[in-house]
Amino acid sequence: MSDTYSFTVEKLARKDISEASLVVAAALQVEPGFAFVVPDERQRAVVMQTMLGILIRDAFPMGNVWIARDGRQIVGTAVWYAPGDFPMTIGRNLRAAPFMLPLARFGLGMMTNLAQMGKNLQSHFPTQPCWYLSALGVAPDQQGKGIGSQLMGAALQEIDQRREPAYLETGEEANVRLYQRYGFAVRDPAFQMAPAPGPTHWTMWRDAR
Repeated sequence: MSDTYSFTVEKLARKDISEASLVVAAALQVEPGFAFVVPDERQRAVVMQTMLGILIRDAFPMGNVWIARDGRQIVGTAVWYAPGDFPMTIGRNLRAAPFMLPLARFGLGMMTNLAQMGKNLQSHFPTQPCWYLSALGVAPDQQGKGIGSQLMGAALQEIDQRREPAYLETGEEANVRLYQRYGFAVRDPAFQMAPAPGPTHWTMWRDAR
């Protein structure tokens, strides 16, 4: 007998920002670049919760954050930016800066490395206007149920209706194969997001449909 799962995909509501942030932060806890920069797991949990919280609060007003629900529980989050909404403006970065200050207790070196990751990410960002998948994560105890696929499908349906391209980065080789199923192709197989000698990432591009 095959397992069946029931969940819904919808746009994020303001009241759910905190829960959605915690879900995607837990999912990306093992992301190779952040694991390299913040090797201590407890510190990394705080870093991920802080940074994903900043990300979702920034992206939410633009209306392109999707969540998956199992009943009332959020089990997955996908954070997209529409063309022109990323990289963040100076004003948005200034609004985000105070939320980063508590991380300073983990040391100047870590803060410098996190800042370098952001610079590296932006330096590789396409000049052509595109949708950007900034983060996608499914709660660790809910993975393998097709939730990530449903989140991708919901966003790509809207993107394809607009006939616009899309872009993402990933540090997981298994994810490369997953995203290829949705029409993404490897753009750069050796993107260095974390400071050297950190792990390389893949950047991927999907042409407009």
